[in-house]
Amino acid sequence: MARPGMYVKCLFVKEAWRRRGMGRMLLSAVAREAARMGCGRVEWYVVGCNRGAVAFYEEMGAEVLPQWRICRLAVGRLQKPAGEEDGLHGGNQ
Repeated sequence: MARPGMYVKCLFVKEAWRRRGMGRMLLSAVAREAARMGCGRVEWYVVGCNRGAVAFYEEMGAEVLPQWRICRLAVGRLQKPAGEEDGLHGGNQ
């Protein structure tokens, strides 16, 4: 049976505090807490062009998964299905 995972919504270190081990301490604390909770993995998002962050995460042992992409649909761009007056199927939104 697969173990649950932990998701980190935001991990940020201000510029003035970078290269002092803060990110390493934070990510290590997250990993310890995930292990304590019985999680099998920790996941988060990083913008691909943020090369410094990507390099840091890889240095920490993280696997950067290039096949995953974030999908976002702004509510105003929602395409109405044929015959629907108010958005999504079911109309109970």
